[in-house]
Amino acid sequence: MNNRDLLSMSLRNLWRRKLRTFLTLLGVMIGATSIVIMLSLGLAIQEQQDGMLERMGSLSTITVTAPDSSSSGSVRRVYLDDRAVLDLSAISGVQAVAPITAGDLTILSYGNYQSFLSVQGVNKEYFKDFEIDIIEGHELRSSNKNRIQVIIPSNVREFVYSTTRAQDATKDKSFDPIRSHMTLGNRRNPHITFAAQVVGVYESSSFNADVFILAEDMNYLLDRLGAPRPSSTGRESIYSQLQVKVNDVANVQSVRDEIIERGYQTRSLQDFAEQMNQGTVVIQAVLGGIGSISLIVAAIGITNTMVMSIYERTREIGVMKVIGASVNDVRRIFLTEASLIGLLGGVLGISMSIGISYLLNYTFKHSEAGIRLGSDAVISIIPPWLILLSLIFSSLIGLLAGYYPAKRATKLSAIEAIKTE
Repeated sequence: MNNRDLLSMSLRNLWRRKLRTFLTLLGVMIGATSIVIMLSLGLAIQEQQDGMLERMGSLSTITVTAPDSSSSGSVRRVYLDDRAVLDLSAISGVQAVAPITAGDLTILSYGNYQSFLSVQGVNKEYFKDFEIDIIEGHELRSSNKNRIQVIIPSNVREFVYSTTRAQDATKDKSFDPIRSHMTLGNRRNPHITFAAQVVGVYESSSFNADVFILAEDMNYLLDRLGAPRPSSTGRESIYSQLQVKVNDVANVQSVRDEIIERGYQTRSLQDFAEQMNQGTVVIQAVLGGIGSISLIVAAIGITNTMVMSIYERTREIGVMKVIGASVNDVRRIFLTEASLIGLLGGVLGISMSIGISYLLNYTFKHSEAGIRLGSDAVISIIPPWLILLSLIFSSLIGLLAGYYPAKRATKLSAIEAIKTE
């Protein structure tokens, strides 16, 4: 029996029992739909988390701090100074090291608004070395004590507020972040203020919104405010932290291990990313498991259908054997019918899954949460590989479910089968 005859006979047998075939297909379709939709929800969660990590900053950046002075005496004492910068720069895989100077400095006034954004002192090469895009204006160029040069985050409107007006800065068209007058200072000494000028805007997110000035300007402002300053000649930390740029994300862990071994403390977005990925794997496993239950039930339905078919077609099977059909031909007929049920059920399940996914995304995008997250936010993603995997899995489920009935059919005696009414 060639493959064409086999396929034709299998389709005719399924068509003769249309209602039973349809009900079995319905079970497979529901099972395939369940598992695809469940996995699509997990994939959407993964994509949202990846997008959030991208907005939070670079995965190849490590923040280095000195251990707390109260740490165990067995920990080697290290300092964040120029020697530390040279020390970390020599580590294999390190692309750049930037010292960061911070202090109790903030924006006292900004046009008609105030802000709690922290001010960081950096060197001129910071934005270039750490691949931070200046989308408007220019980078920090020179120190000007009379008007401090400042670079602000692109979403600065989200971090300013007014104590006298209910106006939201994100909707205030009169507020120009570039040209509005800015005053820096310390809230504990509000009588000491410093004029500032915004010279650039960098691409930022809700998770990365610092204001940057030159490190020498930061030191000058902190001195004027009377903040305690470490000596540049003494053996003590003169920087608040060091930012380390690694040349490849794959090298981040090895570089971190080396930095920790030298006595420093580190933190990186990869810590958060690993925790999120572990949680996502668990979620996807649970969702996939729930969907798989429906498909297992569908497989039981296929097995039941094929076993019932054997009882109804016992005489037919006997006649086939008598006229020359081999045991392998009989087995192939039943396995083909079971596989077709799985494949067709998978096709219908995929079609329904795509429709449900579209409906879920459409509803979500028009909800309050969807509008807040943006037009690209989705809660269901069905990539091509998931469609292909679902079809293969459905067909395989059908094939496995038909194995026992096919084996049972091959063991029927031809003479006894013909005698069966």
